[in-house]
Amino acid sequence: MKRRTRIVSPSTPKTPTTGLFWLLVTLSFVSLVWYRLMFHLPVWFDEIFAKAVLFGVPFLVYAVITRQSVTVFGLNPKKFWLGAYVGLALGGVFGFVAMFASALKHQGHVLIPYLFSSPIFWWTFSLALATAWWESLFFYGFILSILLKIYKGNEWKAALITTFLFLIFHAPILVLRSGVVGSVLPLVLLSLFAFGQSIIFLRYKSLTSMVVSHAFWGMALLVYTLK
Repeated sequence: MKRRTRIVSPSTPKTPTTGLFWLLVTLSFVSLVWYRLMFHLPVWFDEIFAKAVLFGVPFLVYAVITRQSVTVFGLNPKKFWLGAYVGLALGGVFGFVAMFASALKHQGHVLIPYLFSSPIFWWTFSLALATAWWESLFFYGFILSILLKIYKGNEWKAALITTFLFLIFHAPILVLRSGVVGSVLPLVLLSLFAFGQSIIFLRYKSLTSMVVSHAFWGMALLVYTLK
């Protein structure tokens, strides 16, 4: 009895490669720690260029090697506007909370109206969008999407591991800036934010919602920390 030979078309997408995935995530983390320890460059360089390499390249390498469809990573043009509306809605909530907290902190004075007329605010918001794009692409478009495939649709496991990795990647810079004790509260807030973002991505599968809401989250924190 002849053995049948299975012919695979060169264009057939490959299944997720777990080893490659974890290798790229590990290399990204090690490179990030090394970069933080060795270089102290301007914030704009970190957010626009450094994260493009540290977060964008691992995603690109995996996508090219495994030939995954871009829709797997939340890059679906059909869901662009839906994601934008969801992101704006979440951003509005973040903005309201920041405004309320700012009013309490500054004894009734709200700083937000003055911020919109400041060129520094819009420059900072542009950096926040760059940060949001690269981090959303890496942690949700890449990590969360592939973990969901690796764990066969187990959303809880994928979301929790993504949240854990989000904290691990952000912990070194927080510890360097604020020390171990001073990093506890920011890490708690980041864990809540990361898990919430994971749920939103799992429900809408649109990277746009991640980018917009993430950018507003960063600006809300900026408003609260202003003196």
